[in-house]
Amino acid sequence: MLFTTASPCELCAKKAYQLGIVKIIYIDPYPGIATDHILSVGAKKPRLELFRGAVGRAFYQLYQPLMPYKDELDLLYSIKPYHNHESPSKNFLKEENKKLQADIEVLKNELRILKGSA
Repeated sequence: MLFTTASPCELCAKKAYQLGIVKIIYIDPYPGIATDHILSVGAKKPRLELFRGAVGRAFYQLYQPLMPYKDELDLLYSIKPYHNHESPSKNFLKEENKKLQADIEVLKNELRILKGSA
């Protein structure tokens, strides 16, 4: 299998065929460069497949945090930021965090009760 950014040119298609590569996965198609006359012949011709997934900026956005790390620490551990300013959105998030922690405690207690009755 060969992964490439663009569909193969004539030289790359020939090399892939000679090396016995069965599948070429590419991101950007070149219109008909290799498929018309290089990859359309031969006994074991490589199969071209357009990549399906996140590419470029979309890929990096998958791993970006939803909120800055310092704000996450502030919510979880009540660590005050250096500049110590309170915004309404932070207060709202703190209240929501408290509600969720209370819900977790209720669920833990219910689980203990269920385990004790089993």
